[in-house]
Amino acid sequence: LWPSDEDAIHEGIVSPVWGAPTPEKTAAFPRIPILGVTKASGEALRAALAQGPVRLRVHSRTDTGWRRVTLPVATVPGATPEYVLFSGHVDSWYLGATDNATGNVVTMEVARVMHAHRDRLRRGVRCAFWPGHSTGRYAGSSWYADQHWQDLYDHCVLHINCDSPGVQGATEYDPVTASAETADFGVALIKDLTGQSVGWERPVRAGDQSFWGAGVPSLFMGLSVRPKGQRWAVGGSGLAWWWHTEADTIDKVDPKVLHLDARIYLAAIYRFATEPVLPVRLEAAVAELDDAAAAISRDVDGRFDLAPVRDAVSRLRSAASAFDAAAAAFSVRSGAATDDRRLAAINRAHRDAVRALIQVGYTGGSPFDHDLAVPQLPLPALQEARDLGSLGPDTHETRLLHTRLIRQCNKVMHGLATAADALETALAVLKDG
Repeated sequence: LWPSDEDAIHEGIVSPVWGAPTPEKTAAFPRIPILGVTKASGEALRAALAQGPVRLRVHSRTDTGWRRVTLPVATVPGATPEYVLFSGHVDSWYLGATDNATGNVVTMEVARVMHAHRDRLRRGVRCAFWPGHSTGRYAGSSWYADQHWQDLYDHCVLHINCDSPGVQGATEYDPVTASAETADFGVALIKDLTGQSVGWERPVRAGDQSFWGAGVPSLFMGLSVRPKGQRWAVGGSGLAWWWHTEADTIDKVDPKVLHLDARIYLAAIYRFATEPVLPVRLEAAVAELDDAAAAISRDVDGRFDLAPVRDAVSRLRSAASAFDAAAAAFSVRSGAATDDRRLAAINRAHRDAVRALIQVGYTGGSPFDHDLAVPQLPLPALQEARDLGSLGPDTHETRLLHTRLIRQCNKVMHGLATAADALETALAVLKDG
C-alpha cells in the first residue's frame, strides 16, 4: 500500500510472488479485486460509510498469463571471467521518465564508457535491462537468476541496481542502500563525490534483488532522493509524488542530478571492475548477523537453543576481522597486483565467504528459489523462532516448528562454517611467506 496525501493514484502490483510462480506458490496470488483510489476518494467513501451502508460497482480485470518479452544485456568483458552486474528495469508505468527511463539512459552510458575503457578492466561489466519489474514482480531479473545461477555464483562479484536517478530536486544521498559488506565503500564514495556524510540501510525485499540466492552482494537501489519535507510515501522517483503516475514526464528530470548520479554509478562499477582486491568489508556483514542472532536469542528466551549459531558466528567474526586486516594490508603493498598466488587466495576467499554470508543473511528458503516479496530481517531462516513464544510449551505445533528450526539452524551453521573455512584457508596462505 502507498497511502499518500497527494491527489494521485500510484500504480503497482500486490502479489507477493517473486517472478514466475511455481506450483506451490500459486495460492499466494490475491483472490479478491484490488484497485487504487486517491486519498480524497477514500475519505469520501469513509464519510459515506459513516452514514450507513454503501453500494459500489467495481470493474476489475486481472491478467496472469505468460508472456515472451525481451531482456537486453550488454556485456563488456574483462581480463578475468568475473564481472559486475549493473541493471535497471526497462518497463515503466505510463511514460516513466524518472522511473525508469533515466535509469536506462545511465545503464546505456555505463556500457558505452566501460566499453571505451575495456582494456583497463580486470573484471567485466554486464549491463541488463529487466522487463516485468512491476507487472511481473521482478519477472525479468528472477528469470535471469534462474537461467544463469551457476555463472552468477561463480563469477558475479556485485550487483548494482539503477532505479530512478536524475530526479528533479533529488539532491540528497542519505541513506545509501547496500548489503553490509559493501556499505562502507558506498558511504565513502558518496562522501568523495558529493561531500555528503551519509548512513546506510539494508536493502529491502524489492528492487530486482533477485540474486541473493546465488550469494551476490548488493550496492544501491535508488540513489539520490529529495530533501526531507519534499518526500512522499512512495517507492521510487527520488521519493517524489509523481512516482508510478501519468505525471512522471520528462520535465521531472534534472540533467545536473542525472549527471552526478551517473558519475557515482560509474565510479562504483569501475572500482569493483578494476581493483585487484575487492573493496568489501566482511566483518561488517558478520556483525549484522551477530546482532540478529543475539536479538532472536533474547526474544526466544530459552525456548530454542541458538548457542551453536552464536558460536559459529563468533568463530566467523574472528576470521573476518583478521582477513579484512590482512586483505587491506596486502592491497597497499607494492606489487600486490602481480602477486598471483596471494591475490587469488584473497579473491577466492572473498567470493566463497560473501556467497555464504549473503545466502545466510538474506534468504529464508532454498538459494535456488526466490523468497516472497515481503519484509525480511537478517537471518530470515531463523526469524520464525520468535513464534515459539505464542505456542504452548509441548504442543503439536511447537514440535513441528522446533523440527523446522533445527533444520534451518543446520543450514545457517553450514553457511557460517563455509565462510569461516574459506577465510581461515586464505589467512594461512597470506601468512605463509
